[in-house]
Amino acid sequence: MSPMGSPLSPAYQAAVDFLYRFIDNSRVRHPDQAAHFSLRRMKALLEHLGNPHRAYGVVHITGTNGKGSVAAMLASILYAAGYRVGLYTSPHLVEFIERIRVNGQPIPPEQVAAGVERLRAWAEAHPDISTFELTTGLAFHHFAQQHIDIAVVEVGLGGRYDATNVVTPEVAVITAIDYDHTRLLGPTLAHIARAKAGIIKPGRPVVTTRQPPEAMQVLRAVARHRGARLWVAADQVHLQVLADDLTGQRLRLAPRGNHARPCEVRLPLLGPYQRENAVVAYWTARVLRDRGWDLSPRALQHGLEQVRWPCRFEVLQADPPLVVDGAHTPAAARALAAGMRHYFPARPWVLIFGVSRTKDPQGLLRALAPRQAHIIATQSIHPKAMPAAQVAAAARALGFPVTEAPTVEDALAQALALRPPEGVILATGSLFVAAGVRVAFTGQPWWLASLV
Repeated sequence: MSPMGSPLSPAYQAAVDFLYRFIDNSRVRHPDQAAHFSLRRMKALLEHLGNPHRAYGVVHITGTNGKGSVAAMLASILYAAGYRVGLYTSPHLVEFIERIRVNGQPIPPEQVAAGVERLRAWAEAHPDISTFELTTGLAFHHFAQQHIDIAVVEVGLGGRYDATNVVTPEVAVITAIDYDHTRLLGPTLAHIARAKAGIIKPGRPVVTTRQPPEAMQVLRAVARHRGARLWVAADQVHLQVLADDLTGQRLRLAPRGNHARPCEVRLPLLGPYQRENAVVAYWTARVLRDRGWDLSPRALQHGLEQVRWPCRFEVLQADPPLVVDGAHTPAAARALAAGMRHYFPARPWVLIFGVSRTKDPQGLLRALAPRQAHIIATQSIHPKAMPAAQVAAAARALGFPVTEAPTVEDALAQALALRPPEGVILATGSLFVAAGVRVAFTGQPWWLASLV
């Protein structure tokens, strides 16, 4: 059994272990080596596999925050329309198979093993390939084998040199841009936007959310240069919030400037920022419809109402409240804090908090600005997790009351014991901390459930 309780066959585990043999080739680990900033390896791998990514349509999604949520919404809409839909996202929360889904179901472990066998000899002959490149090849090949109609593909990092940027998409989508991975993408929002604008392809439409001016200027310039029409979704869609509580958000979405019938949905994903993501997904679906995809108003409504995307402002228990959220950038933390104050005004927090070694725990805590909070510093099982003692020291330096917990299971037990009568437990700082608390509380890895 894996640490999260998932059943693993020896063949599957050996296949995943093989993929991770190439982790040190990640450009995240070598940000100063120009050889890692190339699509040469990815194109050669896909040529070996018969260029499977050309067998189906693609929606390609990048951004700093919200790209996973938008990907899940679009996959759900396309599935509701009757299409066979692939979904490729990263990272996984509990188990590797979450990254690659068809019609909401994760790739079967035995097909991971078979797919890796298809890659093994080529990978051994090209030892500079990376884990993410191999995983992307595995996903694209699996989608072709499953005869999907369309894939929703989330960028791993950046855009221009990301392994997924070999596709020619039906539409490119750029969600909210913020500071993250600055060593790789550059120190300013303009640098980061230029990297993400790399997914814009000549003549193919682009949908984005409203961006900071310096980022938007770059996106407009790249789209204009490549002859790609750029849509700012919020400028095209009128959004009205009809209701908003812990059961979901009831929204009315309507194109501006025409007489199309409004789409009323109860979006199960919470948080004001998910409204913006829903607007992006809604307008992207309309652009896809204009490109010939059969997406009826009913499919848009049903898809948005049935979407699942765990560990993004997910309320595991309403009374007493227990919330898990994978916010791991300052912008995501600010959005999470806004949601917490919206749904739980003036209530004290018990904060289960852990981060990756590459993150700034004090910067995230400042963005969260928790009030009357007791912090339980912990670490996930991920090998890149910052030690709990280091997280605790960072929180104490900001003046918070802090205790330490060596595991997320211990942290949850402490939080349940420490929570004051009106308090809210929030687990965040890392997707893996949020997922660990979710599994510890529910007893079930979330990937066992379909996303649609």
